[in-house]
Amino acid sequence: MMLKTENLNTFYGKVHVLRDVCIEVEEHEIVCILGPNGAGKSTLLRTLAGLMHPKGGRINFKQMNITELSAEKIVIYGMSLVPEGGSVFTNLPVIDNLILGIYSQQKKLSKEEKTIRLNNVFDLFPILKERETQKAGTLSGGEQRMLAIGRSLMSKPEMLLLDEPSLGLAPLVVKDIFQALQDINKEGTTILLVEQNAKATLEVADRGYLMLLGKVMLSDTSDNLLKREDITTLYLGKKRQFSNK
Repeated sequence: MMLKTENLNTFYGKVHVLRDVCIEVEEHEIVCILGPNGAGKSTLLRTLAGLMHPKGGRINFKQMNITELSAEKIVIYGMSLVPEGGSVFTNLPVIDNLILGIYSQQKKLSKEEKTIRLNNVFDLFPILKERETQKAGTLSGGEQRMLAIGRSLMSKPEMLLLDEPSLGLAPLVVKDIFQALQDINKEGTTILLVEQNAKATLEVADRGYLMLLGKVMLSDTSDNLLKREDITTLYLGKKRQFSNK
C-alpha cells in the first residue's frame, strides 16, 4: 500500500472541512478524487502534503506515519504536490523554476543526477526545453502547468498529488496534460488526482472516490463510475442525493 488515510479530520479555523476521510492508493495506481466545489478535495491534498495538519486521524505513506511531518520532509520521503493553478515563480526563468524542485535534495545530488532529472522533464515536456531561459510568467497557461508538474517531478517522487491540473486550459492542452500524466504513471509514479473534468479523469484513472461536504460518499473502479448517470448530475451540483449502491 502506497498511501492510506484513517479517519482524517481537518479544520480551517473552526470550520470542519474533512470528516473521517478514509482513502487508499496502491503502488502504481492513478486514483482520482471527484466532487463539487467545497467538497474538501483540495484540503485533502494539502493535508496529505503536510501543508495542513489534521486534528484527528492518521496518514500512512509507504507504511510510515507522516501525519505530523512538515511538507519539506514529506517531499524528501517521496510525495510531491502540484497545487491548483501550478504556482510557478513568474520572475524566474524556466530552468530556475525546475531547479527549485530539488531544493531540499540539492546538496545530496550529483551534477550528473541533476542533469538526468532535467532531461527527463524536457523529454516529457519538450516545449520547456525550448523555453528554458524564458521567464515563467511569459509562458502560456498550459506551459505554466507543465512547468509546475515538471518542477514536482524534479524531486523524483514516488507519489504525485495534483490539484486541478486542467483548470482553465484549452481542450487540446488538457489532452496533452492527461497524456503526460499517463506517461508519468507508466514510468512508475503513483498518482492521486483532484479534477473537475470528471469524464477525462475517469478515463485515465484506475479508481475514484466521490467526496461531498468533506466526506467520502462513494468509491469504485473508474469503469463503474463512468457508467453511473447520477455521478455527473451530482458533480454538476444539480442533485444533492444519490444512491451509494
